[in-house]
Amino acid sequence: MHLVRIPNKKAGRVFLQISESYRDANGKVKRRTTKPLGYLDELEKQYDDPIAFFKLQAQEMTRQKNEEQAAVNISIHPASRLQKHDELNGSNRKNLGYAALSSIYHQLEIDYFLNNRRRFTKAYYNHKGQLQKRNNRCLLELPNSSRA
Repeated sequence: MHLVRIPNKKAGRVFLQISESYRDANGKVKRRTTKPLGYLDELEKQYDDPIAFFKLQAQEMTRQKNEEQAAVNISIHPASRLQKHDELNGSNRKNLGYAALSSIYHQLEIDYFLNNRRRFTKAYYNHKGQLQKRNNRCLLELPNSSRA
């Protein structure tokens, strides 16, 4: 985030705001206002050096945002084992392996390919449906099941 000075030529005043830059879906750099601060002449009555003060505040906001978005490291001992699911104890374990595979499946447009392949050949079943049924069944079963 950074401090932006917007001059108003008609009034002869300067407006201050804290903005951040980001990339939109098309990859273009855009800027959005995070915090409008006010006119410089009014802020000089409250602060000795408003530009320096708000530059520091913008740097602090950037640091806080980076800390919030920082990656989280998870460490698992290689010799550790998963406990069996116990319905009485209410184990809340999730299978996240499918999420990564599903993301790759859709990014590579395998679903699109399989659907077109099915439509333009004499296939008697839906390949995509068969894959989804298999994946959903694996998700519902226990990870240590012989059918998973």
